[in-house]
Order: sequence, then C-alpha cells, then structure tokens
Amino acid sequence: MENANGDKWITFPKIKEKKINGFIILNLNKDNSDLQIYTFNENSNFYKKNVVEFQNRYNLTLNSKLQNKIGGFDCGFEGQTL
Repeated sequence: MENANGDKWITFPKIKEKKINGFIILNLNKDNSDLQIYTFNENSNFYKKNVVEFQNRYNLTLNSKLQNKIGGFDCGFEGQTL
C-alpha cells in the first residue's frame, strides 16, 4: 500500500495456534532511506479494526485447496520464474 505522502507499507498478521494475535506493519519512507516497524496487539485500535477480516481470510486459506500436501501454500507461481 502507499500513503498519500509516498511512504509504502505492508501488514503481516502474527499467528499463534491458528489465531491472529497481533499485527506487524513495515513502513518504508518515500526515498527508501528509513524502514520503521510497528507492532499492534489485541488492545490496539488497528487490531480491533482489522482482526476479523484477516482471521476470516486466514481461515479460508487454511481450509482451501491452496494448501499443498506438505503444509505450505500454493501462491500460483508453480513452475514460473518470478
């Protein structure tokens, strides 16, 4: 994602025992010279605002055909060069 100021960021859920229990956000400033890392736990507004959507998607992914035989996930790039 990109902020209005040109910074780029991405969110990763922290998962324990198949339950999202926090978030990590990486923020890279617009000139790529500063990387900031934020964590949000169950008491944060960010967590409360986003946990349901992330948990639903995680549950869907766990129960989908995307999960391969060794427990990983097929991202659709099998046999392709990235």
